[in-house]
Amino acid sequence: MKEVSADPAAAVRQAYAARFGGEPQFLIRAPGRVNLIGEHTDYNVGFVLPMAIDRAVWLALRPTTDGQVRVHGVDVDEMGEFSLSTLLDSGPPEADTAAQGWLEYLKCTAWALLDAGHRLTGWEGAVAGDVPIGAGLSSSPPAGRAGHALLLDCRTLEGRHVPLPSGTAVVVLDTGTRRGLVDSAYNERRSQCEKVSALFGVPALRDVTSVDLAARAGELDDIARPRASHVISENERTSEAAEALARGDATRMGELMDASCASLRDDFEVSSEALDKMVACARRVDGCYGARMTGAGFGIVPSPLSNRGLQPLWPRLQPKAITRQQLTTRRSMSVPQPTVPE
Repeated sequence: MKEVSADPAAAVRQAYAARFGGEPQFLIRAPGRVNLIGEHTDYNVGFVLPMAIDRAVWLALRPTTDGQVRVHGVDVDEMGEFSLSTLLDSGPPEADTAAQGWLEYLKCTAWALLDAGHRLTGWEGAVAGDVPIGAGLSSSPPAGRAGHALLLDCRTLEGRHVPLPSGTAVVVLDTGTRRGLVDSAYNERRSQCEKVSALFGVPALRDVTSVDLAARAGELDDIARPRASHVISENERTSEAAEALARGDATRMGELMDASCASLRDDFEVSSEALDKMVACARRVDGCYGARMTGAGFGIVPSPLSNRGLQPLWPRLQPKAITRQQLTTRRSMSVPQPTVPE
């Protein structure tokens, strides 16, 4: 497992000075995020409910005029470079971004901005973070408002911030296991969802209701039916979860998280033994409203909602034979604007 920087803000400034000389013109922070509910609904253009956490990816950079992007990946100790002038002409980046290396994420972002008509300039910089690599806690600036989660419509990209219940905390538990999108059957799940959408004659499962599914359940096989059931019910749970948060109902939010976890485990089949153990341990602790996996699943990070933080969880989790437990309490964090280093 790749290590993350203990102090990424300092690390990127030091790396920038070592590689390019002097101080960067901009120092940018993009917080990580944990998804409270709404899993495998994004590519079905449904709803997700993430919140920003207090770990982040940092970027120190200075614009250039040659159209080249040169960046040092501090956490992997590698240099990467690509040309903006040829990026758009080369077409969309490969789907298996993770398999192509860390630089592909930057190239994908640049390609999408260019494809949307934005004018970009080259830059040189360094990037580092303390978000656990491969743990399903991707960087997501739009999710950041202190004390709030973001209900995001993946079709319209419209979002609505909803407050977290007073006195609660989200505890992120890392099983220490990692999965790759290619090997984890992520693409297989996505393909199964697309086939069901085609059967119903709609663009995505977002457009199918539970009533629709029940009426035509007999037309689906024993794989497609539970896959569709998860996505459709998860969209409904996510919308309801936002309303529960808005009225401060932590108990109902916890129930929805538990139901989501069961659906991911039984219908979408993306859980693991380590995840199931961690979730079960968390639920036995007084003050835990609910717990579920976050991210694409396949054995990485569950996130309980608790009114007591992480301390009561550790004695229960420590004796269990789960590799490299990492516990951190995550409250919703705000997103600062890019700064100019002093």
